[in-house]
Amino acid sequence: MPLFAERIRSLQQQGSGSGRVHVIGLLAAPKIEMDAELEAWRDLLAGTTTAAWFIAAPRDAESSAECEWEPVIGDPQAQRRRSAHWAGEVVTLPNIHHTKTRFVRRIRRTAAAAEAGDAIVIVLCGHGEAEEGTGDIFLGDADADSSLLEKLEIEDGLDGAKIPQERVFLVSPAGGSALWRSAVWTLVAAHQTPAPTPTPTPAQPAPPLTPAEAAELFRLASEYSAHAHALTAPDVPVIAQARIVAAGRAPGLPATDARALLAKLRYHARMCRRAARIAAALGWAAPGAVPVEAWVRADGLREMHAAEERGAAIASEFFLVGEGVGVRVGKGARRWKTMGPGTWLAQAWIRAGRPEVEESRWRAAVEYADTLT
Repeated sequence: MPLFAERIRSLQQQGSGSGRVHVIGLLAAPKIEMDAELEAWRDLLAGTTTAAWFIAAPRDAESSAECEWEPVIGDPQAQRRRSAHWAGEVVTLPNIHHTKTRFVRRIRRTAAAAEAGDAIVIVLCGHGEAEEGTGDIFLGDADADSSLLEKLEIEDGLDGAKIPQERVFLVSPAGGSALWRSAVWTLVAAHQTPAPTPTPTPAQPAPPLTPAEAAELFRLASEYSAHAHALTAPDVPVIAQARIVAAGRAPGLPATDARALLAKLRYHARMCRRAARIAAALGWAAPGAVPVEAWVRADGLREMHAAEERGAAIASEFFLVGEGVGVRVGKGARRWKTMGPGTWLAQAWIRAGRPEVEESRWRAAVEYADTLT
């Protein structure tokens, strides 16, 4: 760790152009050992140009600034003391989903503003998901209510950065961190060896749909097939299978496919309702008077990010990898998600004049939508 910190200071002194070093850190788990990791990295990286540290939940009382730890095995030097050299913004949010949104947004803004001669250091202190072999980082308590931070979210946040890979560093002492290797950054990790992959157990056949589930699938498939949809790779199989069901040929689908389709159509219908209710709560009219269910375009990621920069976290709520975004239809499978509802909501925001949305107002609109879906 000290050698890496020295390398960062050397980059700041010798880098071409501006030579600035930007640090964005995350304490993903409010545990004492994670807290200690964060403090160590903050101390080692003190003196960088800019620094922002995000904490996913309030710290344990034992690790608060007012607490003095008891010495370990009688050694008075074992009592951890806080350095006076820390610098940078510290953001503590009790809501783990807000924290992830703010953290990824800060990465995106830093990447957009950084020059080619700068360096970016991203520090992740937390527990890694080793059981699924993904290395995802738990936000919050892994044994209780938590969200997951996935590698793709960080890669997406760094998209478009002018800084080369050798000047973008991702530091992750979490378990399974070797799985976070990427062409976007240079990985600095304590756990370089991935956890051994458990022996897979044979998949159990999916039970057939109950009569109530079959009726729900027919209704959702009929509603979905009543409108055209963008022919994106994730949507094409859903479009084809929904038409089979809507035409009364559902028995031709294997039980596994029928259950997966039901989960996807439930998710699509829910996200359409959420988008419509968020727009209504914020006073945004439907773009072109087209209801969200009939929206065909799927090229609105840039507009979603533009809205995100103005406080309307549409990309985080409807498309970026995160809690509540997408639906898994099998163990180890990637989340299925669709661009339509988020793109529709971003267009509604544009037609409303691209307004700045206060975070409290955005959260209130999302909570209003979620209570009704």
